[in-house]
Amino acid sequence: MATGLSSTDSKQLAGEAEWLEADGLGGFASGTVSGMRTRRYHALLLTAITPPTGRFVLVNGFDAW
Repeated sequence: MATGLSSTDSKQLAGEAEWLEADGLGGFASGTVSGMRTRRYHALLLTAITPPTGRFVLVNGFDAW
């Protein structure tokens, strides 16, 4: 797909663009498009035991090796 962006620009944009999926109970999953965890609460599974402050990261991410 042609975007008109250089490779460097595309990588920077992928590191800055973020996604968020809330579960409606205070928990959520969030991250960047590139998969880099750039914030404290970027996680694939974060639950809220006592919303809104009692949050626990259950699955931080995964790395292929």
